[in-house]
Order: sequence, then structure tokens, then C-alpha cells
Amino acid sequence: MKIAINKENLKELTTKLKNKYPSLTDSNLSITNNNEESMHTMVAYKLRKSKEEMSLIIEELYTN
Repeated sequence: MKIAINKENLKELTTKLKNKYPSLTDSNLSITNNNEESMHTMVAYKLRKSKEEMSLIIEELYTN
């Protein structure tokens, strides 16, 4: 199941990501030009995860 990152769930997602990965900054978790995919890519890069791994992490955060 793919979880879409949007303005409605962004605050919850960023909070959960920051709790799980304290090395993430607000800058890493910001959305530029209304492009949620860019934030997803930035976080994946920062955590050295593939896009697929990031999708699984996000799904896990939403199910917990």
C-alpha cells in the first residue's frame, strides 16, 4: 500500500520521522514547490535508503 504524502498528513509524518530518525532536520522534511516527492527523495537520500525502503518506512509509521 502506497501512502501519499500531502498537506493533511505531512505534520504527523514529519513528527514520526523525526522521532524515529533524529538526524533529520526541518529542512530535510520541508516540501518545496508543493512537490511532496522531492521531500520523499531528500529524506531517502539523507537516510541512505532507496525509494522502496522509504515507502516501506512511511507505511510502517502510518500503521503504528
